[in-house]
Amino acid sequence: MPTPPFPRSETFFSTSCCCRAVPASQEPERADPRVDAVVRSHAAAGKWLAAICAAPTVLHAAGLLDGRRYTAHFSVAGELPDILTDQRVVVDGNILTSRGAGTALDFGLLLVGKNWCRLKKPAISRARSARNSFQRTLKTESKA
Repeated sequence: MPTPPFPRSETFFSTSCCCRAVPASQEPERADPRVDAVVRSHAAAGKWLAAICAAPTVLHAAGLLDGRRYTAHFSVAGELPDILTDQRVVVDGNILTSRGAGTALDFGLLLVGKNWCRLKKPAISRARSARNSFQRTLKTESKA
């Protein structure tokens, strides 16, 4: 059975978000020309591209990370020559990248804050502060 086409991304979406939790060797997104077409059309239109975990390899394969700052999961560091391994989330122009499950909250909050609603920025800031406070508490308890 033929694979159906994706909806026309330039019509329906303001952001293209790639998430990948499968081994990079399986490369399902990079093998699908529809995914390449969506990320390239979003890039050409100046729309947001967001990729978390190993998904920045999709943007890299499309040539969209050249000259950009980005991060990704450590398991694909060998495929991404300029990965910023010490950054949880990186925003460069209209591209947002994040390392993986442990940074998903930061990724999601930044994506919502940048993309949809400036009125939500105070609530997003409070949520990020709560997350930071929780992480500090965990670190303090683990040292005890």
